Amino acid sequence: MRTLKGSGRCAFSPAGDLLALPAADGIQLWDTAKWQVMGTLRKPWSETKAIAFSADGRYMAAGGLGKDVIAVLDLATGETQELATGDWVMSAAFSADGSILAVGVTNYRVRLWRLPSCEVVLDRRNGRAAVCSLAFSRDGRILAVGEQAVTLLDMTTLTPLGHCGSYQDRGVQGLAFSPDGRLLASTCGAFVALEDPSRPRWQASSGPA
Repeated sequence: MRTLKGSGRCAFSPAGDLLALPAADGIQLWDTAKWQVMGTLRKPWSETKAIAFSADGRYMAAGGLGKDVIAVLDLATGETQELATGDWVMSAAFSADGSILAVGVTNYRVRLWRLPSCEVVLDRRNGRAAVCSLAFSRDGRILAVGEQAVTLLDMTTLTPLGHCGSYQDRGVQGLAFSPDGRLLASTCGAFVALEDPSRPRWQASSGPA
């Protein structure tokens, strides 16, 4: 067993060669073969709430409480961009092809950027609670957005398909699609719900705006 000093959320790169670990001075990137710190992403926020790697391992995104930005590190070049989020960051996720970064914030909004241009493609108020969890389906066609319920966004039209789940008291704390996309798991406290994302509880044509 190996013990490392850190706090908050952590994440492995898709290849498993890097571990992103929050520390006092920033997000440390550990080489998992040598267990040495290869670099540190300086963080302007206080508490890290979100760390995500793109599936191809090119980008790492991180953000948290105390600063209205998401930091995007290009692991190939070492360059970092800070993108304005409008409020504190609670969640982040990359699309399967790494071309879209989704970020959920405390003012109920989800914002999407296209990479590497960092063009904003969506800025949407999602509900009445902080967006604490996000997940893309593996085929990239659906983005699940978790707050008091799970909103399913069509990534082709950038419009809602419907809702899955409802956690009015505590909100959605975690989301994950099955590899084949046929199930969506959502968590809240000690509860886990498994639902078919192709059958949301209301369709966009009849659901709330």
